[in-house]
Amino acid sequence: MRCRTTGAGSKAREARTIDLDLTAAEVSQVLGGGRMSETIRLRGDAVEWREVDGEIVALDRPAGEYVAVTGSGALLWPLLLAGTTRAALAHTLEERFGLAPGIADGDVDRFVDSLAARGLLDRP
Repeated sequence: MRCRTTGAGSKAREARTIDLDLTAAEVSQVLGGGRMSETIRLRGDAVEWREVDGEIVALDRPAGEYVAVTGSGALLWPLLLAGTTRAALAHTLEERFGLAPGIADGDVDRFVDSLAARGLLDRP
């Protein structure tokens, strides 16, 4: 990966190129401000849930609404109960479904963000 930086000289700005040897996960973490390594977990006081035939049926207590979580979301649910990171969630999907590293990041982001929008997650 190449990164272009600009020096802060008083009279002229000098451009230089630096070669970095970073993995896709490291780049994602740097660009996301550590978002992939932030610990997240379901709020026990905000959600009551049961597993029924491989599907999670949850009561969003603050909203008074039922939420159904199926497929890969149901696979990730136990990790969110225990406390995990976005990176660990993505890795779980990559392992389970044979995906290349980084492929699941967007799906994890959308899932976690939807739970966060409902106020169902604890964050540091």
